[in-house]
Amino acid sequence: MAHAQVRDVPRTTDAPPRAPQPKRLPAPADDPPPLRTPPTFRDVLRHRYCSRLLIASVTGRLSLGMVPVALILAAQQDGHSLATASVLAALYGIAPALGLPLLGRLADQRGLPLPCHLGAALVTTALATLALAGTSHLPLAAVCRPGRSRMPAAGRRAPVAVARGTAR
Repeated sequence: MAHAQVRDVPRTTDAPPRAPQPKRLPAPADDPPPLRTPPTFRDVLRHRYCSRLLIASVTGRLSLGMVPVALILAAQQDGHSLATASVLAALYGIAPALGLPLLGRLADQRGLPLPCHLGAALVTTALATLALAGTSHLPLAAVCRPGRSRMPAAGRRAPVAVARGTAR
């Protein structure tokens, strides 16, 4: 049984004309647009799951912001200079820039739960090791000797000033 294609059938009548579209009238200049008041925090928190999401988000971001401060305080308590402590905090800030692309690629290949759990385990292990062992056993801390500052003492001349001949 053969079926005719639509394009093979000749059109015997023209298509009906389109109905004219009604024109929208512009709003009169005398009436200001109705004012919408923004929702209050109470209105937003009443939505389902919103308060749970807000609490989890604030808790996660608060701990991420407190870790560099804790690293600085822990390193200084173990006798390291502020420069060494700052390098530790900077490394904590640079680590996501190096590790998150790898975790993102892993999420694309294997799904989201694996890199989330892997990243949480790595951070937990690193911070627990730091809390239990302290900063005196870190490889970076071994390179930068504790208590040694690169700033010249009060009675000594700065090496740059001596080299330029501007020291008194």
